[in-house]
Amino acid sequence: MKMKKLILLFSAFAILSCNSPMDKVYTEATLSEDLAAMKKSGKLTEEDATLLARAFVGSVFTGKSLEGKTYKEIIESVKKVEAEQQVLKEEALKKEADQYERLSQAATATVTSKSLVGEQYSRNLVFGFAVKNKSDKRIDAIKLKFNFLNKLGEEIGGDFTASITSPTIEPGATLSEKYYYDFNEFREEDLRLNSEKFEDLTTVMKIEKIVFADGSILE
Repeated sequence: MKMKKLILLFSAFAILSCNSPMDKVYTEATLSEDLAAMKKSGKLTEEDATLLARAFVGSVFTGKSLEGKTYKEIIESVKKVEAEQQVLKEEALKKEADQYERLSQAATATVTSKSLVGEQYSRNLVFGFAVKNKSDKRIDAIKLKFNFLNKLGEEIGGDFTASITSPTIEPGATLSEKYYYDFNEFREEDLRLNSEKFEDLTTVMKIEKIVFADGSILE
């Protein structure tokens, strides 16, 4: 008798669970009333509502139908995809941090000056560089990427690159060089960068690649 009652209770809970609005199969025709029922039941959290919204927007852009899945399954699938994306993002950030650490142990670089030279329609932005070889090997070439931030922390001037292949940099030595970049007086980024005082700028420098004289490469 007790066993029969337990079976009846479990059956009742199973029926109630299956009748949850979250377990209903999604169809576009009943979406509005389904959402209202989920909200009324208290089963739909703000996080779940946001995940459903992302799923529906994604379905529109990808053309992949969500019909045939329950609302619960849709939410769980979005959670799974976003968790996988988060793992990939963290792995990429770790890889970038490791790369930065390796390169910064071998060399440091900074922009030491900024000026504008030449005449109208034929002018150049000139940046001075200082690159120090912190390794115990001669550097044959080094590739840099940099940009600038103003006092508000806003990026101005876009991204610049510099590939220094001569002269080589001996261990412990610092190379000072100047590089010329075309200045376009009709380009807003160039005008903004030129108008800023160099001492008011913060340089964001990234060493992308180092080639040593022994043929080894860091990148």
